[in-house]
Amino acid sequence: LAPRLKADELILVANQITKRLAHTKGKAVFMIPTGGTGSYAMEGGPLRDTEGDRVFFDELKSALPSCIELVERDTHAEDPDFVREAVDRLIALIEADEVN
Repeated sequence: LAPRLKADELILVANQITKRLAHTKGKAVFMIPTGGTGSYAMEGGPLRDTEGDRVFFDELKSALPSCIELVERDTHAEDPDFVREAVDRLIALIEADEVN
């Protein structure tokens, strides 16, 4: 059995993330890969825990500052399309900031 954080621990991690994001100013994007946070957590992986992921993502979504755009994709974090979108969104934010 592979080690994985328990639901209460995932909530603590999500709270720390949103606490740090609370200081976000301007436009920002937070992308959630609902199919898993990495290759080990995707379908069939040794760290797959759909209930733990749900708890973690729900906690993130409930406390994410309103200035941050939330994007959910039904894929895992290492999916090339997910990565490409994340990079494209980051570049767009950087370029928009350079214009302002």
